[in-house]
Amino acid sequence: MTPPTEQVVPSPLPHMSSHEALLSECEKLAHVPNDDIHQIASLLSQMSVQYYQDVRQQAQRSFSSALGAAVVGLIVFIYAAIIAMKSANDIEVYVSALAGGLIELISGINFYLYFRTARQFAAFHTCLERTNRFLMANAMCEHLGERKDEMRAELIRVVANAPLLTLRLLENGENVEK
Repeated sequence: MTPPTEQVVPSPLPHMSSHEALLSECEKLAHVPNDDIHQIASLLSQMSVQYYQDVRQQAQRSFSSALGAAVVGLIVFIYAAIIAMKSANDIEVYVSALAGGLIELISGINFYLYFRTARQFAAFHTCLERTNRFLMANAMCEHLGERKDEMRAELIRVVANAPLLTLRLLENGENVEK
């Protein structure tokens, strides 16, 4: 049974590469007035959507590659088993089994790399979301009137004292800097 497919949100800038689109969004963000919270939120959301699409596409490619290698390895193993039953030629059986094992090893390495990449992307996404929140909080400070400087100073303290987001902290709640 195949899992349900997610609806993919179209890229905000489909005529550009992912890298060019993100650079364009960063450039737009740099020129948005601090008090235009809606435009800042929109650009940050578009950047997050672009990031999600890139990660999803890379994850699908990695998984498909690993799955393809696993299928090829299985076919070679089955071929080796058929040869073993029909042939008295041990070398052909051993070579086929060894080739199948090597392909399965490569598939396993691909799955492992897929897993590691997904973890790193998850950690980066957490850092990106944290940055987005700080940028939004800074933009919101513009609307605080006479308390603007006091609140911005508090925001700076929060940013400066925020723990470094490591995989260990994200997954286990453990901070390495203890």
